[in-house]
Amino acid sequence: DKRLAAEAEAKKVAEAQRLADVQRKADDDKKLAQASAAASAAAAAAQRVVPAVAQASTQTALLAPQPGPAAANSPAPTGACDAAKVTTTELPGGRLQLDIESACRKGQSLTVQYGRYSVSRKLDGAGKARTIVDLFLGKTGAATLGYADASTQSVPLVSKEAQEFSKVAVIWEAPVDLDLHASENGAGLGQPGHVWQGNAATAEAAKALAAETGRGAGFMSSLATGTTEGVNIEVYTYFHSPDQDSGAVPMTIDYVTRGAKPTGAMCGQGPLAEVPFDVVILDHKGRVQQESGAIPSAKCGEPIAASARYLREAVPDLRFRR
Repeated sequence: DKRLAAEAEAKKVAEAQRLADVQRKADDDKKLAQASAAASAAAAAAQRVVPAVAQASTQTALLAPQPGPAAANSPAPTGACDAAKVTTTELPGGRLQLDIESACRKGQSLTVQYGRYSVSRKLDGAGKARTIVDLFLGKTGAATLGYADASTQSVPLVSKEAQEFSKVAVIWEAPVDLDLHASENGAGLGQPGHVWQGNAATAEAAKALAAETGRGAGFMSSLATGTTEGVNIEVYTYFHSPDQDSGAVPMTIDYVTRGAKPTGAMCGQGPLAEVPFDVVILDHKGRVQQESGAIPSAKCGEPIAASARYLREAVPDLRFRR
């Protein structure tokens, strides 16, 4: 009986051990399956996250400023452009032609500063611009080119031409048209020797006339109509003759925009009733004289006599002697 009881107990223990092993194996399989499922879920989540991040990056790039053609007057990034190529050509009568080329500044604005006076220009679609600097401040100096990217460039202004001429320059800022008039050899308005915008002559013609007559002659070496940005500059250049001892060329100035019967902003207390200006005189010995003046206001609607319209006292006469 004891033997049978022992065998029964051994079988019972063995069965309990077998059931424990089966349960342990089931638990291990369950844990393995859960771990595998978790890994698969993580992988799937990662697959979903990567495209989402990529899409977000793409959207950010699309929202950021995209490179493209620069706007007409938009500044180029600092340091993006090298110094422009500038070619200087001397013109008769104390003038220098500047040909400016900068392909990376296509269509941008440009300022040309000469002394304390600045004019605005624009580079074309090829990045080129041409301007003429009238050397009314003397035969040597420099122009400063200013670009839309805030960079600047100095250009030496040197004339090799013998200074056989004098200059009278009138400079103003108001958006109006002023005309400088020179009366050579006592010429009246409209007579031979009356040099102005309507009879500007040329450097070649003036030099030839001075050589032929022995009395000197001039031309309008710079003209302005008040329609450009920056200052307006008109310059009369007079070629002297070696046969001259002394003399003078009377100068007058006319407020063209106001005309003979002022109205609106150009009369009374209007903002353009008075027009301030500078005068610069360069004599044939290279000396520079500067002064300021102003065209006085006139009554609205009342005709202006010719003697009051063509102001003789506003601009000094060009005087010279050997």
